[in-house]
Amino acid sequence: MRSRPKPDCFLNPTATPLHATKRSKWLFGLLIVVVAFVCASLANVALAQTGPATAKLVIDSLEMADFPNQTVSFRLTNASGLLASPLLPDQVAVREDDLNTTPTQFSHTYSGVHLAVAVNPNSELAAVDSQRVSNYARAVSTLSRLAPILKDPSNQFSVFFNPDQSFPQLPNFTALMEALNGYQENMNQLNTSLNSLDLAVQYLSGVEKPREKVLLFITPYIRAQTISQFEAIAQKAKANDITLHVWMVNNTGFLDTPAGQRTLSAVENTGGALAVSANNSPFPDPTAYFLGIGYSYTMTYQSQVRSSGKHQFVLAVELGNATQITSIPFEFSLQVEPIHAEFLRLPASLTIIENADGSIAPDSLPIEVALSFPDHHPRPIQSVELQVNGQFIQKNIQPPYGGFVIELNQFKHAPNLSLQVVTIDSLDLQKRSQPVILPITWDDQAVIRSARRRQLPYWLAGALFVFLLGIAILTMKRQKHPHHTPPETLPTAGEQPLPPGCLAVLTPLLSFDTPSAEKPIEITNPITLIGKGPAQVNLVLHDTALESVHAELRILPDSAARVTDFNTRAGTWVNQTRVSPVGMTINQGDILRFGNLRYRFSSVNKPEQQIRF
Repeated sequence: MRSRPKPDCFLNPTATPLHATKRSKWLFGLLIVVVAFVCASLANVALAQTGPATAKLVIDSLEMADFPNQTVSFRLTNASGLLASPLLPDQVAVREDDLNTTPTQFSHTYSGVHLAVAVNPNSELAAVDSQRVSNYARAVSTLSRLAPILKDPSNQFSVFFNPDQSFPQLPNFTALMEALNGYQENMNQLNTSLNSLDLAVQYLSGVEKPREKVLLFITPYIRAQTISQFEAIAQKAKANDITLHVWMVNNTGFLDTPAGQRTLSAVENTGGALAVSANNSPFPDPTAYFLGIGYSYTMTYQSQVRSSGKHQFVLAVELGNATQITSIPFEFSLQVEPIHAEFLRLPASLTIIENADGSIAPDSLPIEVALSFPDHHPRPIQSVELQVNGQFIQKNIQPPYGGFVIELNQFKHAPNLSLQVVTIDSLDLQKRSQPVILPITWDDQAVIRSARRRQLPYWLAGALFVFLLGIAILTMKRQKHPHHTPPETLPTAGEQPLPPGCLAVLTPLLSFDTPSAEKPIEITNPITLIGKGPAQVNLVLHDTALESVHAELRILPDSAARVTDFNTRAGTWVNQTRVSPVGMTINQGDILRFGNLRYRFSSVNKPEQQIRF
């Protein structure tokens, strides 16, 4: 019996069987395929890690005319699927320079969206199901669900078909649906192309903002040879804030291929979504693409800027899923300066008359200060304070902020007045004005005349004594018997009392200075303030040319009289001479004019004492 030869592997242990060699080659080839697939998957994963486009806060403008209230207009783009409704005020925060703040006012308006539909027709879109409904018709029918939410007239619509049909400016959503439903070309005879998608992106890139731009691409699967072109078009869409959604008719395995992964990554990179309808599965509800988008926002916040120069602020939005979106810093320049104070109608110098009784005329000086905002941002004033010679005089915390009165008695014999104003505004910005020096001349001639009048009786007594002594000497020389007749007693030097009540009279005059039928005005006070302000003067004259406190009439103890004007516009006049804030002496019968009113002045004079010998 002949034995069966043994395989070589038994004869030579190092030899490899034939079937083992084939198995090894098959395993090695499979390993190469797996490694290649893994590498391709890793490459596609690396591409996807660039991440989908995140929503962006776009700041359109900053209005600073009402500073410190700053008004910001902004939009939230690429937010499809992130919002179910417009933003609320508590979702928005502002960081200005290094300080955080929140809106004081917040509103939104619907600016509209621009929906464009690009169609890539071919036999796959024309394929029908058991109900004889094509894939294209199913996509258009699903798209009709947008009618209730896109009926606002501010929306815009466009449709692009391959190879060369386009409707870039459709008036409303109904026109969009009519264009899609009215497509009559034989899709079975058309070749797939990205031309309609490219045309749509080019058109949307040129339309004006601020409408949100959404592009829906209805297409069969993207061929591997056109993936690079598709990625370039998607990148251009992202650069122009166009959200790209893709509805694709294909078999279920497309997303597992490298081409499918690259297509998905390119779509998500624009903020959009890729939906694959295989085996007549439904397309997604498109209303989710438009929730919370298409809105413009206006907010006002209280600025914390307190210095001039360049500043910046950043907006931050908190979304419901704990996602925070931050804008790029928005730079702005702002001028912020304290209130500027300027003295108005201040005399170059001031002459003050000292009276014999110790009073002075004028005894007060009205001061008017003009306040302005050099940064052209008017705002509330906290206080305006007047200081004279470093001494606090008056602080105004309500209008009129610039009106002051200086009582001059407290600065008696001061050579000048150094005037300064300290202002504080609602931003707590404080400024002290430069000192303004007002020289003062003190006129004491009235005091000297009074002293001379007081010395007059003594001079008269001395003269009388000398006269009598001379008579006595002459008599002695004549050796006559002395006969001394005492002189009559001199009356006591002094002034008789004035008639009670009235010190002077102002007689109203008509034209040509004729007396009026009006009752004369009796002056009963030594100091009478004249004007049209009942709460500020004790002689109210009714004339629109007068100011609230217009002039002062002072009757001096020696029956002299002076009138002082408070630097008014209409002025105070004695005869034909305008009276200055220093004042002017008036005499019996002088004609006084206050604004448009004329009066003849008459004083109640004292009879002079007669000296008898």
